[in-house]
Amino acid sequence: MSETYVINDLEQYATSLRENAALSFSENYNENLDEFITINQVCQLIADNAIGFDEEDNYLIDEESYNNTFDQIDRKSTRLNSSHQIISYA
Repeated sequence: MSETYVINDLEQYATSLRENAALSFSENYNENLDEFITINQVCQLIADNAIGFDEEDNYLIDEESYNNTFDQIDRKSTRLNSSHQIISYA
């Protein structure tokens, strides 16, 4: 059984997850990430992949739900256009 983690601040977690996804595409992203995927969209992906709630209604995630969310951000939002070194819609 994998460990379960509580998301205490959904917006902060979504922001961090989105930035980590952007860094996985390019070490030097300089784009406005809202042009690719908004924080609200990332929050919805987190909600869709959460494995439940704690007693304070915070989302619970595990490694699999994190990986699923990260992969969906990848597919939904961006891809690296290596010929132009920019991030563009997938």
